[in-house]
Amino acid sequence: MKFQNKEIISAYENRISASEMKLVEEFFTSSRLHKTIAEEFANWDIDSNEIKTSTEFPNIPLIVIARDNKVSERDWVKNNIPEKEAILYENKWRELQIELSELSDQGRLIVAENSDHEVYLDRPDIIINNLKTLI
Repeated sequence: MKFQNKEIISAYENRISASEMKLVEEFFTSSRLHKTIAEEFANWDIDSNEIKTSTEFPNIPLIVIARDNKVSERDWVKNNIPEKEAILYENKWRELQIELSELSDQGRLIVAENSDHEVYLDRPDIIINNLKTLI
């Protein structure tokens, strides 16, 4: 499993301590993790039907933290996705994030400048500062 998850694990290198790195490797190579992911995929239909039939979203504090579109677009292009497609995808994704942030009157959208998908790695300051606002 370590080989299959090498790219994911390597994203943490030089960002965390050696002891934390060991925990990351254990987490991403855990059979329990992969079993959980498989169960989530298996239950997508059931879960999506429950969401569709649920009542109104509660009016609670809601913070949606979005990646930087431009950073993600560059990454898509680097991985051979046509630039036009990358831009369309990121624009649609942002529309969905805005929609999500509007589910609650207390919702807000935060764009994590200079971050890609793993905002918690690229901009932990934004995660921490926004979590503090909820405490």
